Amino acid sequence: MGNVSEIQQAKKWIYDSLIANSDILAAVSTRVYADYNPRTLPERVFPYIIYNYLGGTDVDALGTARLFSEPLFQVRVVCEGHPTTSVRLVEKRIDDVLQVARYQLSGDWYFTSRREQPVDRTEEDSATGRRFHNLGGIYRLWIGTSI
Repeated sequence: MGNVSEIQQAKKWIYDSLIANSDILAAVSTRVYADYNPRTLPERVFPYIIYNYLGGTDVDALGTARLFSEPLFQVRVVCEGHPTTSVRLVEKRIDDVLQVARYQLSGDWYFTSRREQPVDRTEEDSATGRRFHNLGGIYRLWIGTSI
């Protein structure tokens, strides 16, 4: 399966799939981050998308061969304050992109995904009192090698 893990391939596929959507690109540009936003809070530009690996399982064949992996990823758009219409559109487009993915090839890998649960939560920075909202979902991916 090459030198890169399924999780690293999945992160690349999520990023590439999201920024390929014109509505997402218009709203967040390339502010789509794996695992964390690299900018400190005062420097952050909103909205942005963040996605992170939560866990998962492998499906094995006979012997030591792995057929595919089933990782879970949380994918969400983050905004400051209450979600605007454009932020809600980004949430919808995230789901449109990831919910309809069926056997998409990317290099030597194939992907499909489905949402398992929605994400809709507020956070507050206790130091500044600033509020942030997260909208998105938890997606199950199926990823395997096509070779």
